[in-house]
Amino acid sequence: MIDLAAFEKVIPQSSNDFSSHKSSIEDTKMCASKTASFIEEFNALEQSGALSEINLLRKENRELDKLVNDAAKLMSLTSVSDMLDYVISRFLDSFIPSFLGFLIQPPRGQHIRQYCYKNLKQVNEK
Repeated sequence: MIDLAAFEKVIPQSSNDFSSHKSSIEDTKMCASKTASFIEEFNALEQSGALSEINLLRKENRELDKLVNDAAKLMSLTSVSDMLDYVISRFLDSFIPSFLGFLIQPPRGQHIRQYCYKNLKQVNEK
């Protein structure tokens, strides 16, 4: 906290010094008041949960942005093996599953095919 009494104890040397000293004290008091007001508002936001909510929304925004970018990348791939490799790499960024199954319609419009993986190795289970 700013000790305003220390500023008020200084004795000015002339009338010009007195007016600038008085102005300096008023500026310091106004700055301290604004700082205290800002801290009170910040604490109120923190107690209301608004700051936590903002952090959650920022995290969700990053996750959605990543999802959109991943989907765009997946749609740009033209071979099934590239698609599978990409999808598996995205899954492995989040967790390691013991079993994965994918239904994929190849880009050339062929019939839907099923791809299964057990412990990250392709198997022919249907």
